[in-house]
Amino acid sequence: MSYIFKQATLNHEYKQIHKLNYETFVEEIPQHEANDHFELIDTYHNNNTYLLALKDGDLVGMLAINENRPFSLDKKIGPVEHCLPCPAEYICEIRLLSVKKKYRNGRVFFGLAQLLAQYCLTHQYDTGIISGTIHQLKLYKQIGFTPFANLVGTEEAQYQPMYMTRDSFLASAVGRFAKPTISFLPGPVQNQSELNEAISRPTVSHRHPSFLKRFSKAKKALSELTRSKYTQILLGTGTLANDVIAAQLKILDGKGLILINGEFGERLVNHATRAGLHFKTIHQKYGEPFCYSKLKEDISEFDWIWAVHTETSTGMINDMDSLKILAQHHSAKLCLDCISSIGAIPLNLEDIYFAAGQVEKH
Repeated sequence: MSYIFKQATLNHEYKQIHKLNYETFVEEIPQHEANDHFELIDTYHNNNTYLLALKDGDLVGMLAINENRPFSLDKKIGPVEHCLPCPAEYICEIRLLSVKKKYRNGRVFFGLAQLLAQYCLTHQYDTGIISGTIHQLKLYKQIGFTPFANLVGTEEAQYQPMYMTRDSFLASAVGRFAKPTISFLPGPVQNQSELNEAISRPTVSHRHPSFLKRFSKAKKALSELTRSKYTQILLGTGTLANDVIAAQLKILDGKGLILINGEFGERLVNHATRAGLHFKTIHQKYGEPFCYSKLKEDISEFDWIWAVHTETSTGMINDMDSLKILAQHHSAKLCLDCISSIGAIPLNLEDIYFAAGQVEKH
C-alpha cells in the first residue's frame, strides 16, 4: 500500500481533519462532547500546521504543530520552559496525533514521525512538546519523546507531558532509520560524500599542470557533449553565462531580436537591457511554440537572435533546428539559453553563435 505524507493545504483535507479529530478525541477518547455534525474543530485550528498521511486521497493519519503561545500545555502546567530539564529557545507543540484503527500497523506512524522531524528541523525548532496519551507512551518514546512534569487531563483521558529534541529524535528507533530528504528543487543541493572528501584534500593552484590538465579535459568533454567548437568555463551561475553572451553581442553593435514564450525568455530581456543592447522582442503565449513560418517574415532586419532552448517555466522545448534555419536564412547569429538543456537532453550546438549552460557536479 502506498501512502502520501504531506502538509495540509486543500479545503477537502481540512474537512477530513475535523472528522478524524472527532473520531479520535470524541468517540475513541472521551475528551470532548459529541455533536450532530460529527466534526471537531480544534481550539488552536487557526494556528495549527497539519501534517497528513493519505491513502488514495483519504486521510488515515495526522498530527498538528503549533508554535504560538500560550500552548495548550502552558495552560495545564504553566510555562513549559520552567518544567523542562534542558534549555529550550524555539519550542513547538505537537498535538492531535491520530491514526485510524485500520492503519495502526506502524507504517503510518513512522511516516508521520519522519515528516514531523523534517518539518521541525526545517523550521529550526530545538524542542517539541506533546501531551501523550498514557496508553501510547511506548510509541512516543520510539520517536524520541521523554516524559517530564506530572500527568494532565481527566481521569477518563490522562496525558503525559513529553518533550523531544533533535538529538533525542536522531537517537530514537525512528530517527535511526530516517532517510535524508530528497529535494527536486533546483537548489540548494546536498553534498555527496565524494565531494566532501574532495574538499578536504589539499588545494591545487589553478596554474598547476594537474589542474590545467583536468580543466582542459572538462572543456573537451563539454564540447563533445554539445557538439560545439569551443567551450569556456566560468566560475558562476547560468545568469553569469547569459551576461557574458549579452556582453559579446554588445561588441557586434547590431540590432537583435529576443524570442519570448516563457519566464526565462523574459529574463533574456533583462540581460539585454542591462547590457545596453539594441533589440526588439516577439512574444508568444507562455507554453506555446513559435510559429516559425511567421518568424521567417519578421526577422530579416536583425543581426542576431536570442532565445531559450528549454523553457522550464512551462516545460516547452523550442525547436533548435528551425531556429538555426531561420538564422542562417537571414545571416543572423543565433544565441541560445541552454541552461536547462545541457546534460538533460541531446544537443547539437553546431551553427550556434553562443550558448549558455550550467553544469554542476556533486
